[in-house]
Amino acid sequence: MKDLEGKSEEEKKTILGNPLFHKINVLLTEEQKPLAPKIAGMLLDPELFTTEEILSFLENTNELKENVTQALEMIQEQTTEK
Repeated sequence: MKDLEGKSEEEKKTILGNPLFHKINVLLTEEQKPLAPKIAGMLLDPELFTTEEILSFLENTNELKENVTQALEMIQEQTTEK
């Protein structure tokens, strides 16, 4: 994606975040939809995923589903630990 070249991590998050959020939102049930911003934030974390991996999530629905499922499991674990 040419528009990402030379951009800061914060700018990349903004550019990739919107389409990623919408794709995540489509995958979630009505009960899970409030978690979409948190899941998007997790998948946009540069310490966890590279820009190339995030672009891959946008292109590959199955890969995105797997990562959304993992994020939901992590959130559920954190919630039950409290």
